[in-house]
Amino acid sequence: DFTQNLSKKQQLALIHLQNRTDIIIRPADKNVGIVVLESNIYESKVLQQLQDTEFYNKLNYNPNAQIFKPIKFQLYQIFNKKEISLYILKSLLPLKSACASLYILPKLHKKKCPGRPIHLAMLSRLPLI
Repeated sequence: DFTQNLSKKQQLALIHLQNRTDIIIRPADKNVGIVVLESNIYESKVLQQLQDTEFYNKLNYNPNAQIFKPIKFQLYQIFNKKEISLYILKSLLPLKSACASLYILPKLHKKKCPGRPIHLAMLSRLPLI
């Protein structure tokens, strides 16, 4: 059973906070709590991460097609050699690809609260049968 630990007023206040566009609410790095940042400060910290050319390069094209084409080719070769089943092929074969999304977890334990980048890959696969 689910027991409410917030009053109706507190629940409404949280909903109001979640709907604001001038702030970002994120978990902090190392699970030390929740961080509320002004949106423009959060965005500047994300841009600061992306401008680090040691880890990120700006591309003027979407490289997904050229990455997934050889992967699909290799998977079909392995399948045609009967080294994997159709079930395994379907579970590994992406339907379509999309660019990953990025967000940061503010590091409250460091000066100027830099962000830890978190990348979420966006891959679509066939549903497993």
